Amino acid sequence: MTHKSALYFRDAFREARLKVLANAEHYQELLFVLERLGKHLTGKGGGLGGSELAILGLVAKHGTLQGKPADNLPTQMGTGELDVVELYDLVRRARNDAMHEGAFARNLAVHLVQLSIILEDALVNKAHCKTVKHYMMRHPICAQPWEPVGFIRQTMLEHSFSFLPVQINEKWEIVSDRAVSAYLWQQCMGVGGRQKLARPLKEAIAKGALKTQCAITTTPDTCVHTVLKEYPAVIDQGHPVLVKSGNDETLLGIITAFDLLYAPS
Repeated sequence: MTHKSALYFRDAFREARLKVLANAEHYQELLFVLERLGKHLTGKGGGLGGSELAILGLVAKHGTLQGKPADNLPTQMGTGELDVVELYDLVRRARNDAMHEGAFARNLAVHLVQLSIILEDALVNKAHCKTVKHYMMRHPICAQPWEPVGFIRQTMLEHSFSFLPVQINEKWEIVSDRAVSAYLWQQCMGVGGRQKLARPLKEAIAKGALKTQCAITTTPDTCVHTVLKEYPAVIDQGHPVLVKSGNDETLLGIITAFDLLYAPS
């Protein structure tokens, strides 16, 4: 497995996992990625049974999550009483079951999410990820200056975002959920909630009613250790770091402490 293919499958697992967490009925998204990984590792089809040794071997090689020796499969993977072998077997057998709805689907989704986290961690170690570009979320959702505050609020609620990037006068700033809350609840004579929600973001900022913060920025080739050392607010206050092109203000991605929860290689 190459560096690029390891990153490809890590991102595919992460994207599918987020969909399953949003709706357990989307469990097939993770199954498809798991089957594609097996086919990539073995060079042939055969389903989950035929690729079990190759996939579990990937986990064993990197002693994922608990620093186990490379020649042993980890036993406790943060998955309750299940080790990774049992977890894979449960997913494999459930894959062939006809009943994939209701409580059964939710149970399968839980096991798939647990297995996905293990494999994502192994793939990160396989790719020897050290720089920001390996962990950042690409194509981040941004607020637009012309959008009403109500739409910004809705976006935050829909995606459970605490921060949204916004470009004001060609400079990147951050809108926080705290700032939006303060804006909505502040005392303004003659201005009701509906009016506040309908006001364009840029206007709310210009009037000083909604406070933004200067964005912390970096480039994609910056070492993760450098970001954590130079910008303690990333950890202490959960601030995101915007990843820009080195030559202009083009936004390439966003990275938070949450994105760095993978075990470093």
